[in-house]
Amino acid sequence: MLDILIRGDTIFLDEYRSICNGYVYIKDGVVERVGPQPVPEEYEYATLVIGGPNRVIIPALGIAYTDIGLYDIHPYNRGSLENRFRLLRERDYSKVLSSINKGLFDLSIHGIAIVGIELSSYWMSVDLEDKTHLKVNAIMEKCPEDHGYCIVPRHLTDKGNEPNTVYLNSSESVVLYRDKIAPAFVNRFSYNPCGMGAEKLLINTRMAFDLRGLKWGIYERNPAYIAVFDFNEPPYYLANLRAADIIDILSICKRIETLIVEKDLVIDAGEHLTIGKNSMGQ
Repeated sequence: MLDILIRGDTIFLDEYRSICNGYVYIKDGVVERVGPQPVPEEYEYATLVIGGPNRVIIPALGIAYTDIGLYDIHPYNRGSLENRFRLLRERDYSKVLSSINKGLFDLSIHGIAIVGIELSSYWMSVDLEDKTHLKVNAIMEKCPEDHGYCIVPRHLTDKGNEPNTVYLNSSESVVLYRDKIAPAFVNRFSYNPCGMGAEKLLINTRMAFDLRGLKWGIYERNPAYIAVFDFNEPPYYLANLRAADIIDILSICKRIETLIVEKDLVIDAGEHLTIGKNSMGQ
């Protein structure tokens, strides 16, 4: 069993609600308890203890649609939708994965946990999730006729009985097809969390989580998707941290200190993480 205790000056449960001087307790990848300090004694002996003064805890973020599969090619050379998928098909599988890994790291250090990516193969999303521990929604060019079936997430269909369709549960990689999704979704195309602005990032986040059938926010019994920011040092210090809202936090575009994606500690860039006394032997 892996349990994690996080303390912070401010915990944003979602876009609108927050707790001052609070804690989050995670057990086996699920938020078991969130509330104001003091921390109950039974949680003080968690395997990992994270956070502290001047930390801000927010739900991890997501980006609904990107062409990060061509991360190492200049945007002006990627061209149209048809050209991007042609490039993906022509490129070596391992080279595409290597390119995406670099892009996903750049996103993860800004608290991005779920990313929708144009891909030429569903199995790329499976490999990427295994390697990076982030969640990848595969966006493919069209339903592959040569396979004889489409793969779609179960919660996105009303009937659930379309012919030649394989349905996925929300815990599995999501596959969407460009010829089956709305233009409004496609137009949210971006993967620069700093350049898109806080409001657009929140819209992308909700869409990315919705596509996996997940509720965005830090709630009890919710899977743990959590990012921790350290505001101890300039130039990111906020004079009145507890009065800031989540838009203020995201607008600064600060790199995170910790990113938790369910059972995985994906990023830990600080010196604040400690091992609980009862778990030192492990």
